[in-house]
Amino acid sequence: MKEIGFRSETAPAISRTLSRINLAFVALLICAAPSRADIYWANFDNASGSTVGVATPGGAITNPSLVTGASGPCGVAADATHLYWSNYLGYAVGRSGKDGLNTDQAFVATSTVSCGVAVNSAHIYWANTGFLGTGTTLGRSDLDGNNANNSFISGASGPCGVAVDGQYVYWANNVTGTIGRATLDGSVVDQGFIPNAGTTPCGVAVDSAHIYWANTFGQTTIGRADLDGNNVISNFIDGLPSPGGVAVGGGFIYWAEVGGGAIGRANLNGTGVNTDFIHTGTSPLGVALDPPPPVTAIPAASTIGLGLLATALLALALVALAHRR
Repeated sequence: MKEIGFRSETAPAISRTLSRINLAFVALLICAAPSRADIYWANFDNASGSTVGVATPGGAITNPSLVTGASGPCGVAADATHLYWSNYLGYAVGRSGKDGLNTDQAFVATSTVSCGVAVNSAHIYWANTGFLGTGTTLGRSDLDGNNANNSFISGASGPCGVAVDGQYVYWANNVTGTIGRATLDGSVVDQGFIPNAGTTPCGVAVDSAHIYWANTFGQTTIGRADLDGNNVISNFIDGLPSPGGVAVGGGFIYWAEVGGGAIGRANLNGTGVNTDFIHTGTSPLGVALDPPPPVTAIPAASTIGLGLLATALLALALVALAHRR
């Protein structure tokens, strides 16, 4: 029987073959959902606006009126399938598909004028701001709009803007200048979680490391603090034309410029400030990003099968190279 061996000059070819098989195997293991994260904003226009706009991650406007028929939209949120916004004068949270269709401007009724909405995998949250900041509650409902509770959290001071992460709900107390926080079930409420956040804050966002908020209505700053409320910087970003509404994702922080007619953007460390990243030409109040795509795990049986396939391909490649002697 002929002995199978390898010449030294076949080593580079083997290495290249192994690399190709490795890349093919990795490609098979990755189940990548679309990574595009569009940017949405609410065209508040001093409560006379009626639309929600959308732009690409690069800042190119694709539709300035993706959603129409709103009543002073003030705050916007997005999940994998829907958009949500607060209808300031409509006393309701509106909802549509991501394409702006199937719009329901009265999806969930609010108790007063509202500004700020957030969503997670189970619930919708909104801020019952009240005229001139007289509101005191935050509301919550199921994703389908049922089981609405307009007094889910009480004791706020003109809440304006709301955000949610895996453990807590956060909101900006516009009247007292603080950031509030509660657990997701509405308990352990701390209306002064971040005291002295700034002046008339409206809009709050959260990521894995920090809380951000906008000091709006004639103010010029975005504040930041650690997730535990420490290391507060009320002027983390300064010199902005009345920012209102904040979003964070993809390595950037975004804000709506009530006084600038634009969506601004900066790096997460506060550098690279662009006050006209998206020129809306309106007076937006509220900005949101598409959520990151879910990571799809491959079942163990499928992974084993792919591993066997890769092993077989490797064996065939080695035999073929050996016979090239």
